Amino acid sequence: LDTFNIHWQQLKIFTKMTTFEVLCVDSKGFSVIIESEGLLHRLKGNGKLWKKPCIKSNEIIDNELKISCRISKLETNPDTVNSAFLVSISGNSEQLEQFRVQVVKYLKEEKFDSIYVVLDEISQDFGAKLYPHINSIENLLRKFLILYSSTKLGPKWWNMMADSDIERKVNQRRNNETVFSQLI
Repeated sequence: LDTFNIHWQQLKIFTKMTTFEVLCVDSKGFSVIIESEGLLHRLKGNGKLWKKPCIKSNEIIDNELKISCRISKLETNPDTVNSAFLVSISGNSEQLEQFRVQVVKYLKEEKFDSIYVVLDEISQDFGAKLYPHINSIENLLRKFLILYSSTKLGPKWWNMMADSDIERKVNQRRNNETVFSQLI
């Protein structure tokens, strides 16, 4: 299994595959799905999701969509959880963006009472592309506010604008950063 996971990760890097994983938990006993094969067949049977799906081992593969879906049943505490499944979907990022939404909607229809996103490389990639732009805007805004406030309101501008919650957060951050926080 470890060798398979290593090869799977290498394949993902080579083919630029993206992965989305959700944990489906049935703690109330409402879902009829008990084994991973049952969930695998129910997902494959959803004609709105796939174009040409086929099952190989514990995986649905749709070569036309270039998407694969693996399902693993997880061990649970039978006193608190009836069943839990890890659903791992891999493929092209553009294909997966809408596909993942449809899968999660379908899993809700299967009466899993809790669905947790445990890995979302699609959002991660989107955030990595977007964050530098957000950071630039944030820095420009910070510069403007400091320049304006310091020159128009004077050195006590911070005391006039910051409430106790903001002041508490600033002090916490000062304790995390040891170089500049002592100087500015």
